[in-house]
Parts: sequence; C-alpha cells; structure tokens
Amino acid sequence: MIKTKDIVHGIIYFIAILLTGLGINAILRSTLGAGAWDTVTNNLSVLAHITLGMASAIVNILILGFLIIYWKQIKFLFVLVPIFGIALAIDFWDIIIFDQYYPNGLFLQSIFFFGGTLI
Repeated sequence: MIKTKDIVHGIIYFIAILLTGLGINAILRSTLGAGAWDTVTNNLSVLAHITLGMASAIVNILILGFLIIYWKQIKFLFVLVPIFGIALAIDFWDIIIFDQYYPNGLFLQSIFFFGGTLI
C-alpha cells in the first residue's frame, strides 16, 4: 500500500529534478560561466549536435560505468533513475520552455546566473 508520505516524497523528488534542470539551463543561458561538468556537457552537446540533456546523460552514464567497474557493485545502477530524470528535465527547460531565448544585457544575464545558482 502506498502511503501519503511516499507520495509526498515522490512529488518533492520530481520537483527537485525539475529545479535542477532549470538551474543548469539558467546558468548556461546566462553565458557568464558555468561549472566544470555543465561546461563539459554543453561542449559535448555542441560538438556532437545532440541535446543538452542527452549529453548530460552520456557523461553521467560514462562516469557511472567507471564507478561500477571500479567498485564492482551493481547496486549503483539505481543511479540511472536520477540521471535520466535530470536529462529529461534539462531538455524540457532547454527545448520546450526557453527554446531560442538567451538573456540580453548584463542585468538579465546576472539574474539568470544568480537565479540558476540559487536554484
């Protein structure tokens, strides 16, 4: 039987994944600089002509593969759930919500950067 507490936790988990995707997109769209992994993902996306979410999934799955091989523990496969969830959230914000929008001017870029950082 599913408890109310489990439903609430699932909703919070879903919202957190959506917010993570929003934060990543906001920081990247600010063009004021991003973290190392977001930059790797963004560059892979541009170089391979794939979506940002797909690039994120590829990078994270490669790292996960190395971890599974090193630690020899198959239980790490459960990490695939947030990997794919965040990849979908990144693509949702990137393709559907923001589409071709990039903030113009330092003020809007700063709002995107600090807002994305806060999220």
